[in-house]
Amino acid sequence: MMPDRDDSALASSVGSRHLRNEDVRLLRGEGCYVADIQLPRMLHAAFLRSPIAHARIAQIDPERARQLPGVYAVYTGAELQQQLAAPMCMPGQPSERVLLTVPPLAVGKVRFAGDPVAVVVAVDRYVAEDALEAIAVTYDPLPPLMSAEAACHPDAPLLDESLTTNIVAHYTHECGDVASAFARADRILSFPYYQHRQTHAPMETRGCIAVWHAHEQTLTLHTSTQRPHLLRDALAPLLGLPKHRVRVVAHDVGGGFGQKATLHREEVTLSLVAPLVRRPVKWIEDRRENLMAAAHAREETCFLDVAVQHDGLILAMKARLYSDIGSYPSMISPPHLYAQLIASMIAGPWRFDHFAYEAFAVLTNKCPIAAFRAPMMMSNVIHQHVMQGIAQALELDLVDLYRKQLIRAADQPYRSPGGELIDKSTAAETFERALELIDYPAFRREQGKQRAQGRYLGIGFGTFAEKGALTTQEYLLAGLHPHGYCEIGWTGATIRVESGGEITLFVGSASQGQGHETTLAQVVAHELGVAADTVMVKAGDTARDPYGPGTIASQTMISAGGATQRAAQQLKAKILRIAGQLLGVAPAYLDMHSDGRIGVKGEPDATPIAATTLAAVAHAAYYNPVALPPGDLPGLEVTSSYEPPRTAFYSGTHVAVVDVDTATGHVKVLRYLAVTDCGTAVNPTIVEGQVIGGVVQGLGGVLFEEMAYAPDGSCLTDTFSDYMLPMAADLPRIEVEFLTLPPDMDLPYGAKPVGEGGVVGAAPAIINAIADALSPWGVSLTQQPLTPDKLRQLLRQTGH
Repeated sequence: MMPDRDDSALASSVGSRHLRNEDVRLLRGEGCYVADIQLPRMLHAAFLRSPIAHARIAQIDPERARQLPGVYAVYTGAELQQQLAAPMCMPGQPSERVLLTVPPLAVGKVRFAGDPVAVVVAVDRYVAEDALEAIAVTYDPLPPLMSAEAACHPDAPLLDESLTTNIVAHYTHECGDVASAFARADRILSFPYYQHRQTHAPMETRGCIAVWHAHEQTLTLHTSTQRPHLLRDALAPLLGLPKHRVRVVAHDVGGGFGQKATLHREEVTLSLVAPLVRRPVKWIEDRRENLMAAAHAREETCFLDVAVQHDGLILAMKARLYSDIGSYPSMISPPHLYAQLIASMIAGPWRFDHFAYEAFAVLTNKCPIAAFRAPMMMSNVIHQHVMQGIAQALELDLVDLYRKQLIRAADQPYRSPGGELIDKSTAAETFERALELIDYPAFRREQGKQRAQGRYLGIGFGTFAEKGALTTQEYLLAGLHPHGYCEIGWTGATIRVESGGEITLFVGSASQGQGHETTLAQVVAHELGVAADTVMVKAGDTARDPYGPGTIASQTMISAGGATQRAAQQLKAKILRIAGQLLGVAPAYLDMHSDGRIGVKGEPDATPIAATTLAAVAHAAYYNPVALPPGDLPGLEVTSSYEPPRTAFYSGTHVAVVDVDTATGHVKVLRYLAVTDCGTAVNPTIVEGQVIGGVVQGLGGVLFEEMAYAPDGSCLTDTFSDYMLPMAADLPRIEVEFLTLPPDMDLPYGAKPVGEGGVVGAAPAIINAIADALSPWGVSLTQQPLTPDKLRQLLRQTGH
């Protein structure tokens, strides 16, 4: 029995605060995750991981492990490498010069602490774990490279000895006349910034089950992934199988945030092993593996010079950026892309004409990186940090500086000096609304009073104009077309009405907790005029669902929502044609209602002669083809797709008010405001949840989280005792304010991307608020996390 629901459960239109359909099963513990799946004759895998960051594998002897009771097989890197039908590789940049290879298990050498060197397959996980200790490995240590700058040195040892350098991508860009602009500047300011390494820490760790069907010569991979179709397309060539013989299934997924947006080496390993042992093989990652070896993110160093006038206006910028991508490239999305993405967006939402950057993506002896919610976050931290730095250096009012520099509606469409075409951005409008809500003048007065009493309050802004829902063309221009598959911006959707009138949506964008089963059902309900609760949403199965890129880049409501809207509109047209045939009424005069009735428009009390039902129409579509209108085929199913006409920009301004205890370094967030322009919120409650979730991750990254390494390359934060996540008690109440503006109807329903805005707004807002609080000491915050200990170190350096 379903529990009672409030009236919002019957709402069908876009814009309704509909309760989440999926929460009933998830909160009851009735979800289906990879760990829940039990198959007959299933074996279990465990991975032996290197304790050393950089070393040659002098010898590896798995024979004693193979003899243990309950062990079915042990494979080393060299053995599995022979099973690959094609090499695991990704192009560097420029792609004609650099080809990066990735072995399923380490071959010849290990490149980071956590690098898998062998896999044990056994009757259960306990036996497999015990057998790992019986594998004898001898390592010859090599010097580890623990920073991107060190790895760029000409004398640095090579991590990938098939290359001539550790630099796997090098991007350059110049717009305008940068040298001339710097020559006529009144001031030149320099801003170094280091963005520390973090990880995603999803509630559900990675896991997969590989099943080989010998009678069909097909493979099924049940896996916790954000991108089933692209994972299949990357995996099939490695196995020597056509794509239709590889099925990838993502059931419920407990969070991803980008970590599960790539093809992982463990998934390839199990897919190679399952045909060898002829039994299903399961692997569930433990938390220590996840923290040290799944994927990290966000480690960049930037050196920025800014040419300004006396009034603070920016004339030009030039940046040098190093992105530490770790020891191997991740598959599907090349991690070196983020170096270019971040560098190009350093220009921010500011009006100026001259900009140059040089960006390097560099291999080091650390865990590989993957996308993390808002991989371009560093750019927003930098350009907000710059505005605060200019204001402090020139003793200008920060708000006046923002107002003079922000891109306005009249400036758009605006080609930024970083090359981004910014259109329909409302960053300036969100900034003004945030100032109004926070009462900025009143805060400054209160700040002065409190400072006189020895209490240090600060305020910080995070204003952004970020892009999401990228088009396929933009991915192609970025060079993302490796080996027969590529990032895409379009998604497919199929809507099927069964013979009894039941509605199912199949879509190429699987959820990891974002609420797709609710919001996409609302789209179907809105178009068909039915109750949202009656629509079932299915996603995550490459053998069943239409093609799509999965969930990444804040694109689901744009691409999947647009595909769903189109399919529903086409389906509705057919339903009304059939209903018109049954009723003898022109389809233009008919409409659908939430009770399942189809009747004449404007006649809610229509008699049975002038009305029919969706169930009756579906019955005719399946069982009475002669009753169909000429040209309509039997059945009631439509497939469509949607590619956005352009990359969408979304905007917001976040404001943080903090209290910094200068004696302890403790930071308390007193108030947090997020003004968001998401266009039309299909489900405002879910949008608020997306904003709040992003803010929590942004605050956590600034104040708590850090993936730390020792100089020898060992990981220091491989437990939750060491990798600190924010707890509920650490967080302020987060106020979310939607900016009400005419929607951008170039996109479905006027909706804009929203999933990453919480992060890109939160990080600079909290950093700048702390910097503002500590401005009496001239403290410069050039790296994170801003833990109490680090803040005290900075204050001690000033003599406080």
